[in-house]
Amino acid sequence: VPDEMGMLSSLKLLQLTVASLEGGLPDFSGTSLEQLDVSYCGLDGDISFLSNLPPSIRHVNAQFNHFTGSLPANIGDLTLLKNLILYSNDISGEIPTTIGGMASLQTLQLGANNITGRVPDEMGLLSNLKELRLTKAFLEGGLPDFSGTSLEDLDVSYCGLDGDTSFLATLPGSIRHVNAQFNHLTGSLPANIGDLTLLKNLILYSNDISGEIPSTIGGMASLETLQLGVNDITGRVPDEMGMLSNLRVLQLTRLSLEGGLPDLSGTSLEQLDVSYCGLDGDISFLSDLPQSIGFMCVPLLWFGKCNAATCTRNSSESWHLTNCMPRNAQGNSFHGELGTEIGSLNNLTDLILTSNMIHGTLPSSIGGLKALKNLNLGLNQFTGEVPQELGVLSSLEVILLRNNRFSGTFPQLWDLDKLKVLHVFDCNFDGDISWLASLPPTMESILAHSNEFSGSLPMMGHLFNVNDINLGLNALVGDIPESIGGMTSLEHLALYSNMLSGQIPSQLQGLTGLIDISFRDNRLTGAIPNLMALTKLETLDLARNQFDGSLQWLSELSPTIHFVNADDNAFSDGLPSAISHLLNLETL
Repeated sequence: VPDEMGMLSSLKLLQLTVASLEGGLPDFSGTSLEQLDVSYCGLDGDISFLSNLPPSIRHVNAQFNHFTGSLPANIGDLTLLKNLILYSNDISGEIPTTIGGMASLQTLQLGANNITGRVPDEMGLLSNLKELRLTKAFLEGGLPDFSGTSLEDLDVSYCGLDGDTSFLATLPGSIRHVNAQFNHLTGSLPANIGDLTLLKNLILYSNDISGEIPSTIGGMASLETLQLGVNDITGRVPDEMGMLSNLRVLQLTRLSLEGGLPDLSGTSLEQLDVSYCGLDGDISFLSDLPQSIGFMCVPLLWFGKCNAATCTRNSSESWHLTNCMPRNAQGNSFHGELGTEIGSLNNLTDLILTSNMIHGTLPSSIGGLKALKNLNLGLNQFTGEVPQELGVLSSLEVILLRNNRFSGTFPQLWDLDKLKVLHVFDCNFDGDISWLASLPPTMESILAHSNEFSGSLPMMGHLFNVNDINLGLNALVGDIPESIGGMTSLEHLALYSNMLSGQIPSQLQGLTGLIDISFRDNRLTGAIPNLMALTKLETLDLARNQFDGSLQWLSELSPTIHFVNADDNAFSDGLPSAISHLLNLETL
């Protein structure tokens, strides 16, 4: 931007946004500038140009550049400035106390910079201030008394603030949005929080807030989003929460609560997350949820950030719960039975009730959950048969029913053409395994081990997206079908502890992505096919079968192999000499 631009004494509006510029800005003190927009320009000069703006300036937008330096002390002289938007630059230093002199300021955005220090008390003198965004700065301390401002939108998320939550008690009645998540704020929620009748969003996730949720929260008539999760909040969820008719999102995950949940039928809830809270009430609260509910998560376990030193996650169970479980995980103990009313929640997309103490049968009314995408009922005490109506939920993508006490056969799922994940292991199912043929080509993971499924494996070649299948510990008979060669994405294949017979089909050689194979404890016979093409194979368990022939196949294994178990078979010769290339082999 040429220095000569500063000689334009009549210049009132300068708009250069989304240009490809470099350097800084000239001295504008000789102009009549009222509006300056140099956003998204790539400018990398010093922010000192703010010192040379004329007193006539009303609006400055310089977001998404690379301005450096610190905010000048004389910024307080810009008494007519209404909007100062400097988001996402490389500005450093502290916010000057002289900012309190910017009497007309309505919008201040300083987020995503390298600004440090405290938020000056003088910020509370800005009577016209409506929007304050400091997100992703490097601040300390607390926030000032905002009662003298006109604040509507406050965003101090990801700032490192470690002061008290008492600033909430000083917010003006005009406030609509508060986002202070991912800080270290302490103290408790003030009793007068119910006076904020225009507040729509209160996001305090991941702080160090303690105490109980005040019953006065029922006075926040406009509240739509309440996120208090990952704090030290204790006590019960107050009944007054059910009075929030506009409430759409309630997130209380990883608190230390007790009791049950209030009647939420009078709300507009779309998302409810009370995972890892210690709640121990009756699951009947589900009957009181509004039909607007779309996401519901009330599992026992909280899945927080992965700690590699203590991670206990089974990789095959990483679906949807995408993080890892700390070993000291505690959680909910909801009990009772699912009522038939659950079928009326026709907007529900995610139903996550894993790891509670829910018992009884799964009601057939579940067939009414037409929008359901994710069903997770694992680690409960469900009994009886899974209703056939599960097969009409055509939006389902994930079904997790693991570790329950079901009985009978598993339903056919011909209409579930979006299904990707099916985990029904350790569920006490029996009956024919023919339901496998009803699964769609979209499948990615099938875990049905530790049941009593019987019959022969059906044609499975259409499951070309499956990377993980475990059918071990069942009562399967017959051959491994040649159609297995169509499962070209397969990485983990487990058919152990069944009564399978016949030879390993040669088509297995075409599954070049295989990492793990377990055929142990079956009645398989014949020679082992050439597995040379399986260049990613790491584990191969063939123990306790009736294989015979030469061990020459060992010399054809990939150098990636580190575990081979072929114990208790009828191989006819000794180890081949050509296995020195198996440098990673640990167990043979």
